[in-house]
Amino acid sequence: MRSTPEAGPFRQDILNAASTGMACAPAREMLLRHRAAGWTRDRMYAELASMAVAAPEHEDYLHDLMDFVSGYCSPAMRIFD
Repeated sequence: MRSTPEAGPFRQDILNAASTGMACAPAREMLLRHRAAGWTRDRMYAELASMAVAAPEHEDYLHDLMDFVSGYCSPAMRIFD
């Protein structure tokens, strides 16, 4: 059984991406790395949602990432099938 990954590295990667305005493709690749590390769709989405509330200056960017996670985007950009 796979252990649950720690939220700290995920949050730091996301905040760094949001702060620098990382483009969609590299941000998607970052999310894929976290998925491979054991993050589930529900956990990733919940973490991004809580970050959007806590960091309103990055809310739009975080909502874009939430779209990749939820699948509310083009099929080629989805993180989970």
